[in-house]
Amino acid sequence: DNIWHNTGAAVVDAAWHHIVCLLDDANDVLKMYVDCNEVYVGSCATSIAADDLFSLGQEYDGLVVSDFLSGFIDEVAIYNRVLSYEEIQQLYNPRIVGDINNDHIVNFLDYIIMAGDWRKD
Repeated sequence: DNIWHNTGAAVVDAAWHHIVCLLDDANDVLKMYVDCNEVYVGSCATSIAADDLFSLGQEYDGLVVSDFLSGFIDEVAIYNRVLSYEEIQQLYNPRIVGDINNDHIVNFLDYIIMAGDWRKD
């Protein structure tokens, strides 16, 4: 159908970003989140059939492949349902086993906290 949406959201730095796009067919809503912040909400009366073609990282208008992303894409996931905001937060800030102080690194500082808590018992 050559349907696309310009959200106006731009990522212009050289850092990694977590980007989530939600298409809620039941309510005709398209949402976009960048680093867990909602940057776009709009009407979208488009549904995607299981056999529809789509592209990531470049434009494909059915005739010509063009407008390639100048960057990297990592860990793409496609769900057959709309994620809740809590699920988006969990994907953005995953809990690491052993990371007691939530600094996203399991190291000696976590051991010190764990040992201190163990001594209290």
